[in-house]
Amino acid sequence: MKKLLLSCLLMAFISGISIAQDYKKTIVAFQEELNAEFKNPDESPLSAAERKEFKGLPFFSIDEKYKVLAKFEKLPPRSLFQMKTTANSIKDYDVYGVLTFTLEGKEFRLNVYQSHILRTQEKYQDYLFLPFTDMTNGEETYGGEGIWI
Repeated sequence: MKKLLLSCLLMAFISGISIAQDYKKTIVAFQEELNAEFKNPDESPLSAAERKEFKGLPFFSIDEKYKVLAKFEKLPPRSLFQMKTTANSIKDYDVYGVLTFTLEGKEFRLNVYQSHILRTQEKYQDYLFLPFTDMTNGEETYGGEGIWI
């Protein structure tokens, strides 16, 4: 999921190339990569029996209506922000920036966070967290909130 959102956001910021086809290829490539991770015993959250039966994750069709151009504003460093996770633990974050975009004529703002713990790890030091919900959360999609980008 994190790579999907990052790919979509990066594609939204890039202009002058054939974005329509490129972003769809990026999304399909991510879906294929995610399915491969689920089948890989070293990366999969599935048991051996579940991996054997795994045929692929169900994805919604790509809908260009939700492709948006967002403005990112990096914020000055702030004090610690504590966020409750879906596992009911409290994690330390900084508000790293804000994304602003328009969808169906309405303006939206989403805070982008950086984890205090992950930024100390070389592999994840540049990871950001974009929590959001929509009308499908917990019904047709994952009930948790957010994406690592």
